[in-house]
Amino acid sequence: MVVSVVGRRDASRLPEHLAIIAPVETDLPQARSLSPLIVRALEQLGGEAPRGEIIETALRLGDFTADQRAVPSRHTRANAQQPSELHHRLGWAISHAKNAGEVESVRLGVWRLVDP
Repeated sequence: MVVSVVGRRDASRLPEHLAIIAPVETDLPQARSLSPLIVRALEQLGGEAPRGEIIETALRLGDFTADQRAVPSRHTRANAQQPSELHHRLGWAISHAKNAGEVESVRLGVWRLVDP
């Protein structure tokens, strides 16, 4: 969720305790729909790469808005280290690509394209 300042005209419609800031919903693509982007990222990386490189390449290749990129991850487990919700969803997109038979794990944290 991204927070934006509400103008004076808009503030009159909000309860007093929300008159300063209001959440702005940002539509993010579902992880399953990001699977083709994972494949494109792996193609650009030569067919095999570590998970982090795949995600960073997919972020560069994807047509994401600044607002989408700014949405923080909602996942706060101790071992969840995604800097944004897009990072989290792209991580899941790798799993969806695996389930679709498009990528496979070479070893821990390294993925490659499956030969057609």
